[in-house]
Amino acid sequence: MIIVILIFVCIALIIDMFKTRTNNHSDIKKSIENANVKIFIKKDIKMVNQVTLLGNLTKDPTIRYTPGGLAICNFTLAVNEKVKDQTETLFAPIVCFNKSAENMVKYQKKGSLVCVIGKLKISSYKKDGVTKYYTQIVGNQITYCDRKPSNSDNNQDDQPVYEGEISDDEIPF
Repeated sequence: MIIVILIFVCIALIIDMFKTRTNNHSDIKKSIENANVKIFIKKDIKMVNQVTLLGNLTKDPTIRYTPGGLAICNFTLAVNEKVKDQTETLFAPIVCFNKSAENMVKYQKKGSLVCVIGKLKISSYKKDGVTKYYTQIVGNQITYCDRKPSNSDNNQDDQPVYEGEISDDEIPF
């Protein structure tokens, strides 16, 4: 929006310059001052704190419960990012609560591929009179991206197999 306004101002200045047929820089400066351009920023714009990460669990998720019964799960996600010709790994500490926490512990393990959508939270605590800060991601939506583990005992696919003959009357089309 700001860029569009600035483009219109520049166009207006160019048109004004051609009307007066002058190449004098002081005239351009006066034109800008006379244009009295103001850029308005809306006060009701909402800020966004959203983080999306896709990575592998570095170890099995751990769970603990508060005295009130709230489930809290902590885990670390390793996110690989290719920068130039090198791969850099970000280790992001994640926390999730309630059913998400219980399901993480129940269904995920070290190495599982997980997508976390959440928000960045910076907290602090005091230790020996020194304030320590730490950053973590509060996972609001967690998606398990690994395929369902195949059952090696039964060589069956996820699709049911029909054994027998199918007559033309049984086909719906």
